[in-house]
Amino acid sequence: MADSAIYIRRPSNAGLTVAQLLADPTQVANVLFFTYPDNMLEGVDFDSENNIVNQPSPNISGTRFIRKIDNGAKGERFTLYGNFKNQEGFTPSNPNADMKKLYGFKNQLQLDSTNFFYGNVGLYIPNADILTFDPTSTQGMSIDKIHFGFVGKQNQIFDFSVDLSKGGTLTTPP
Repeated sequence: MADSAIYIRRPSNAGLTVAQLLADPTQVANVLFFTYPDNMLEGVDFDSENNIVNQPSPNISGTRFIRKIDNGAKGERFTLYGNFKNQEGFTPSNPNADMKKLYGFKNQLQLDSTNFFYGNVGLYIPNADILTFDPTSTQGMSIDKIHFGFVGKQNQIFDFSVDLSKGGTLTTPP
């Protein structure tokens, strides 16, 4: 997915459009680009789950009956996966700069009580608009989990995955 990005919304960039945010050189600390061939976002999975409870209710005559209780939405989750190319100068004490940025995104506050009550993480995928997501005051995403690993014998490529969960008012499409 060429030229995709994951980004963090802040009160300071809340008024910018996604295009302005991605193009603004002063926002480089808030945006991680996935640009071929060095960083690649290879895939995105989207899962949506309802909170349906199945309650068995047998009666005295032995008739089996299952009640269904709809408790609304259980959650929506994006999983991103791809790889980072090893940059020059890599050592265990100086890991890939983009890995550090993604790790830093995870360690930052994921909610903003001013503008982004349900998460401040955005996702830009221009060739899959249905999966592009920009947080608002009524819905947002947060980083739940990240994973890094090595691929290959010479540790030239790091693979990664990121789990993002949505909060707030769920809309269709995702």
